[in-house]
Amino acid sequence: MRRANKLLAGLLSLCLAVSISAMPALAAEDDASSTEATTYVVTFRPGEHGTFTDSFIAGLEKYGEVKTSEATGAVAVRLNEGAALPNAPQLTDIVMNEDASRYFVTDAAQGYTGGTASGDVNAVAQYTLRASTEDAVFTVQYLDRETGAEVAPTLQGSAPVGQNLTFYALNNIENYTAEVASQQLTVSANADENVVTFYYTAGVNNVTETVTVPGGTITEYEDQTVVGGAAVAGGGAGGAGGAGGAGAGGAGAGDGGDTVEIPEDNTPQAGGDNTPGGEDVEIPDESTPQANLPGENANGNVMPVVLGGVVVLIVVMGVVLLINRHHKEDDE
Repeated sequence: MRRANKLLAGLLSLCLAVSISAMPALAAEDDASSTEATTYVVTFRPGEHGTFTDSFIAGLEKYGEVKTSEATGAVAVRLNEGAALPNAPQLTDIVMNEDASRYFVTDAAQGYTGGTASGDVNAVAQYTLRASTEDAVFTVQYLDRETGAEVAPTLQGSAPVGQNLTFYALNNIENYTAEVASQQLTVSANADENVVTFYYTAGVNNVTETVTVPGGTITEYEDQTVVGGAAVAGGGAGGAGGAGGAGAGGAGAGDGGDTVEIPEDNTPQAGGDNTPGGEDVEIPDESTPQANLPGENANGNVMPVVLGGVVVLIVVMGVVLLINRHHKEDDE
């Protein structure tokens, strides 16, 4: 009897020790799984000779909170990792300064490719001296490849004849994908030759339907539904800032968290001069890690261990009772 009681006491102590030691380990695992979301900042800089239009800056607000530098005119927006990048500024989204009559913007966001947020992005407008005193009209179209219908308003502007210009596709038109990210044009005196067309491919959904006919026969077939249509994007039709209004909404910026300082780097200009940096732009980090709700994760992980310990105790007690009964029968 004494040996059986010692065995029972030892097994009870072992079960209790295992259950208690498992609790902090599970809690630590839950804490490690709660990580802070990653965010990135996209910054557009208008350069020394111009400023962004109000309509372009307002169009960025659909992606997140926007901060503007009064010193340099730079605008910055914070995005969650994987969120769609905003549309690049077009040539008509920059207003030239009064003292910049000799210059002309040729690329409103040099090197910008769009896509999704995977790192901080900085794009600076590029300028050159006017190629000639004669201006010609250019036209930028955004068309459905299959139907030829407009998927965003046409953009029009003017530029010096002989100037090499870079245009960017609107990369956030709902249910459409641009075939190329950017195109270049050398302005001709003939306006009919100054037409840039961005083609878009409409999204396709595969729909599977099941039909049951009399007699219990089940037939499944797939059909394709083209998603998209003409003029699905917002924004003004041409003019300054017209392209900036198109695109789907991006990740919104929330309150709280640390602030991130965006230094105003020197802005390159024609001739190799540098523009002194201005005041910093600060954007608050909206990604605040959320604590687990009481009983949501920790209890769900600990309960199986506790229940397992109880089952082990019951089994051990049954074994001890059988041993005691067996010893009692032997004594009799």
